[in-house]
Amino acid sequence: MRPIIIHNSLQSARLLADACEKFRLYSVEGTELNRSKLQEYVDRLLMLVTALRPVIAYDKASQIAHKALKEGITLKQAALTTGLITEQNFDEIVDPAKMVGS
Repeated sequence: MRPIIIHNSLQSARLLADACEKFRLYSVEGTELNRSKLQEYVDRLLMLVTALRPVIAYDKASQIAHKALKEGITLKQAALTTGLITEQNFDEIVDPAKMVGS
């Protein structure tokens, strides 16, 4: 049985290696980030409102998140239209790079 097991193991390893190579060649190589689209997604992340909680309290932060979701606007736009925080304060507090430790 050992020769059959070894043969099948080697064949499986070759199949996996070939699949990885094809994935790299046809799916990964040449792809580029759409940075503007990524920034748009980050701007619309409602979970970033948690950074505002220590500054303006939970209820007001929740109000901002609900407004952004309901009106389909960014979190920053919702925060500024409520008047609960200034643009400068928002930019200082809500920094996604700081929040993930970058």
